[in-house]
Amino acid sequence: MARVRLGFRKGRTAGVFQFRSAPRPVLPSGSVRLARLHAALLATTAAIALGHASPAGAQTAWTGTNSDNWFDPGNWSAGLPNNVTDAEIDNIAINAPAVFAIGANARDLTVGNSAVGSLVVQNGGVLLTTTGYLGRGLGSTGAVTVVGAESTWANTGDFYVGDQGNGILMIANGGEVTSNDSFVGNVGSGLVTVTGTDSTWNVTDPLIVGNFGSGTVNVDTGGTVNTERVTVGASNGSEGILDISGGETRWIASSEFTVGDEGTGTVTVSGGATVESQTLVLGFGSTGLGFVTLTGADTSWTTTASTGIGSDGVGHLRIEAGAALGTVSLSLSTGSGVVTGVGSSLTASSNIFVGASGESTLTVADGAGVTSDGATIALLGIGTANVTGGANWTSNSTFTVGHSGLGTLNVTAGGTVNTLDSLVGRFATGVGILNVEGEGSSFVNTGNMLIGDEGTGAVSITAGGAVEAQSVLLGREIGSGGSASITGAGSSLTSHEFLLVGLEGNGVMFVENGGQVNSVVAAIGASTGGIGEATVAGATWMNSGDLVIGADGTGVLTLAEGGRVEVGGTTQIAAGAASSGTLNIGAAEGQAAVAPGTLAASAITFGPGAGAIVFNHSSTDYQFSAGMSGTGAIDVLSGTTVLTGDSSGFAGATAVSGGTLAVNGILGGTLDVLAGRLQGTGTVGSTHIAGGAVIAPGNSIGTLNVAGNATFEAGSIYEVEVDPNSTAGDRIHATGTVTINGGTVQHVGLGGAYAPFKSYTIIAADGGVNGTFAAVASDFAFLDPTLSYDPNNVYLTLIRNDVGFGSVGWTPNQIATGFGVESLGLGNPVYDAVLGLSQGQARYAFDQLSGEVHASAKSVLIDDSRFVREAAVDRLRAALDGVGASSPPVMAYGEGGPQLAAPTTDRFAVWGQGFGSWGQFDSDGNAAHLDSSTGGFFIGADMPIFETWRLGILAGYSRTNFDVDDRASSGSSDNYPLGLYAGTQWGNLGFRSGLAYTWHAIDTSRSVLFQGFGENLKSSYDAATFQAFGEFGYRFDVRSVAFEPFANLAYVSFDSDGFTEQWGAAALHAGGQTTDTTFTTLGLRIAAGLDIGGMDVTARGTLGWRHAFGDTTSLSTQAFAGGDPFTVAGVPIARNAAVVEAGLDVSLTPQATLGIAYNGQLASDARQNGFKADLTVRF
Repeated sequence: MARVRLGFRKGRTAGVFQFRSAPRPVLPSGSVRLARLHAALLATTAAIALGHASPAGAQTAWTGTNSDNWFDPGNWSAGLPNNVTDAEIDNIAINAPAVFAIGANARDLTVGNSAVGSLVVQNGGVLLTTTGYLGRGLGSTGAVTVVGAESTWANTGDFYVGDQGNGILMIANGGEVTSNDSFVGNVGSGLVTVTGTDSTWNVTDPLIVGNFGSGTVNVDTGGTVNTERVTVGASNGSEGILDISGGETRWIASSEFTVGDEGTGTVTVSGGATVESQTLVLGFGSTGLGFVTLTGADTSWTTTASTGIGSDGVGHLRIEAGAALGTVSLSLSTGSGVVTGVGSSLTASSNIFVGASGESTLTVADGAGVTSDGATIALLGIGTANVTGGANWTSNSTFTVGHSGLGTLNVTAGGTVNTLDSLVGRFATGVGILNVEGEGSSFVNTGNMLIGDEGTGAVSITAGGAVEAQSVLLGREIGSGGSASITGAGSSLTSHEFLLVGLEGNGVMFVENGGQVNSVVAAIGASTGGIGEATVAGATWMNSGDLVIGADGTGVLTLAEGGRVEVGGTTQIAAGAASSGTLNIGAAEGQAAVAPGTLAASAITFGPGAGAIVFNHSSTDYQFSAGMSGTGAIDVLSGTTVLTGDSSGFAGATAVSGGTLAVNGILGGTLDVLAGRLQGTGTVGSTHIAGGAVIAPGNSIGTLNVAGNATFEAGSIYEVEVDPNSTAGDRIHATGTVTINGGTVQHVGLGGAYAPFKSYTIIAADGGVNGTFAAVASDFAFLDPTLSYDPNNVYLTLIRNDVGFGSVGWTPNQIATGFGVESLGLGNPVYDAVLGLSQGQARYAFDQLSGEVHASAKSVLIDDSRFVREAAVDRLRAALDGVGASSPPVMAYGEGGPQLAAPTTDRFAVWGQGFGSWGQFDSDGNAAHLDSSTGGFFIGADMPIFETWRLGILAGYSRTNFDVDDRASSGSSDNYPLGLYAGTQWGNLGFRSGLAYTWHAIDTSRSVLFQGFGENLKSSYDAATFQAFGEFGYRFDVRSVAFEPFANLAYVSFDSDGFTEQWGAAALHAGGQTTDTTFTTLGLRIAAGLDIGGMDVTARGTLGWRHAFGDTTSLSTQAFAGGDPFTVAGVPIARNAAVVEAGLDVSLTPQATLGIAYNGQLASDARQNGFKADLTVRF
């Protein structure tokens, strides 16, 4: 018979006409089931013959009038259905039908047409139908359960679970369903569950889960589904879900398996379930979205052909927790793949493509493994592969990153990739990026690795990653570009045979920051047209065989920042006739100089091409030991380069355009010093010294040999050092002629004790000397140089001039010290050392020799004399209730013995005070800056006399430290003061006065260090300070505030004993000396009582102007042993200074008082700061 069906993919919406012939019967599997099905067919024939069945072409509906027995005609509206009768089950209000024996039959069976219908096939029952509908009409629900061993539903035609309504099919406990074209969620929603051992669903030709609606198939607990084609999520807007789980559960598809055709498909395989199919496609159509997840140990999916992810749609594949996918080939176009977890695997007997046409990502993580016979990242699209977390990808053929698209492979966190060969940037449009990052991460080739084959390839190896290959080529074909970056400690690139940077294309290699490259034979710029650049900076390249820089192409090797290249074989530069090779030590020409690297090679050979070595670095002592031969160029641009090897076979040209070239070995060829400096004790070829350039034989004093001629041009400089203790000096010895076209001989040392007249040979020419220098000069301030000539030699003579030592000084102390030194005369170690100095060196030496610390110490101790008088005046003000006086109690004596009393007590009183201060005196341009600090205490006792007077005595101790850093000098003084004081109050007018004497024990030390001289000197001596002082103050009160204008006068006389420094020729001695200084101070004191939070607080302050006159600049007259006396000045005492004091007395409790105060003297060129604090507690 022929039937007409409207639909698309067997759907029930408008579409195209499809003509289909009568369906062929499909027999259940197994001999037992086959026999039962044959019996069912015979039973059907018998039922027709007996007249129990409906007539042909009729339709019968289930009524369930009598029971749930399918075989009771009374349960049907038009009799028992047969194979030519349509049956409908749409009302289960009374009894739902059950098939429990063989022989049940219907042509089209509808379970749930407009309402709810259900059917059970059980107890070995067999149901035969042509077409099956479960949930046929809109709003309907149809449910069928096939349960139990040998229970069977065989449907030879179309089969709908959720046609337009809701369909539910349960196959359980050994039940079996066989169907032809099958739809789960055709337009409505469908649910199929296959559960239990031997439960089976056999589908011939397509099974569509989610055709236009939503469909779900659950297979678990040993259930089996056998299909041909499978589509999950067929149409745009549809959704299909498969959940396949359990250790004995299987899904066998003999044809294509599509997840997300034009709709959304989701497949989850778990718990050891198995899926087999011919192909697997995720996201087939342009609107398709497919998800497949394989999870759990022993879970697997095997395809006998290809697997595609994101054909025109988007697909996502996830393999986890020990699951496995085996396929012939895998192609990811748009979407992603994830293989994660120990034991999880993806195996492809052919190639794996990531980014076949669209954009996709494959991630292999956390111990998972991938095995393939080749791999391609970015065939035509954009592809990214990640191998991370200890995962592995093994490719038994070529691994390509960036075939014709943009491909990236990231190997991180201990991931590993093993392959036969690899191509990074395969074709011209291909861009490949390989990142290998982290300790344990590796990319290992048993064959060769091409980075930039015909396209662009970039390899980055960082943080301990490793790449290994038999040979490594960067930039293979014309127009290609290959780069490799190896950076970070432990990062490595290993080539077991050849390492070629720039074969016929462009190759770049960076080895930095602790990275390492290992190779056997290496070439940079290997073939004609090839351009190669390699930079080793702070890293290592170990090459056990030969290294060629510019074989037949253009090669550049740059060694910087401590980078090191070790060559076990020969090293060649510009080996081919048309090649170009450059070795940069530091930076390339035209770039800023950087720290150099090292080429550890026994020798370097320049070939017939254009070869050069460029020294452009920042080192002040770079040793280059390799011998050089052949023709080429050596360019010295920056830094100090020391050649120590035998380069007598070098026949090229050396140019010094900057920096310093020191030749301590042999350098053949010609040498042109255009700028910069040439020095050393070795041998050079014919040498030309241009204007502005410097030649300085030796590395201090030495001879530079010229195997040929030497020429000095106008403006050139011949820098000469000579030995003050012998006739040895710098010398140029030429085997040819020396031509002098002007220039200057500049004598620069050595420092030391020179005789007033001495000559040195500075040029010796076997072929004769032609011409003379235009000038001769010396850095020495007190020796004049002259030149003389004979046919083969040039001589330098130094003669004492008439410049006095003191005349080169800039400051009074330098001038005075200079004349003091000059008075010592020739033969004195100090005099002889100064004789060989330049003017700047002499001024520095005079500063060191001056001993100005002795004068500055006087200024410090005179300025500190204020502490004694301040203590005495403060005590008198406190005793007489003066304005702003501190109010600590005193120890008074009464009938009961010693006791604390107010400071205004009229009894005999004992008091004490501690103090501390630090200050600085700025340099006045003559004496150097000085820092000082003082700390100590006073104790005193006083008593009333003449009714209104107070008379007392005080004593104490303090220590003063001072440092003059610019003169390498320091000192200290232990101070012992003793004084008398007296004062009275006449109404508002107060008077305070005193006398004091302080003994000082002074220690000093200083270092005298300048070129050619060094000593450490010490001294200890005594001094004393006498002072007399007085003060008037007038008090007046305004409410709670008291004011006192005051005037203070102090005379201070400082007497120092003589001293003699120890331990050196620069030791000074001096006699006793006196310094007198007078101080006046005008100011205002103020005090106010406050109540703050219930506490009594007294705020007090002082502001005044202090003026000093007399000897404000301390002087020290002294002499060297055997020399004339000279006088130097110390740092001056400030003539005008502000006197500032601020303090608070806080009554914490009736028995406790806290007092704090700041006092200081502030001037433009000197500052003194001090603090005092006291806490009084009465018991």
